[in-house]
Amino acid sequence: TAYGVTKAGVLRLTESMAVDLGEYGIRCNAVLPGHMNIKHKFNTPPPAIGSIEESLFDSVPLRRRGTPEDIGRAVVFLCSNASACITGASLPVDGGLLAGAI
Repeated sequence: TAYGVTKAGVLRLTESMAVDLGEYGIRCNAVLPGHMNIKHKFNTPPPAIGSIEESLFDSVPLRRRGTPEDIGRAVVFLCSNASACITGASLPVDGGLLAGAI
């Protein structure tokens, strides 16, 4: 319960801040990580597709854990001019975890 309420709060806070701060040119977005390989060494190949543990295999369509670099790339994109008209969005970086939960 606490996790669900907190996550919903973050999503709504992101949207509200985007509305309140947009007139000042401030964009507000959220990055939603999935199962992460926190032991991943920087600048090495990501885990192979299909390498996720069997217990998570059916819930993560890409079937691999994300890496801190995956999150970093999403943040760089959201901070760049390539996303200049994106605000109030929540970007899953989760290998399809949320898409598969529908």
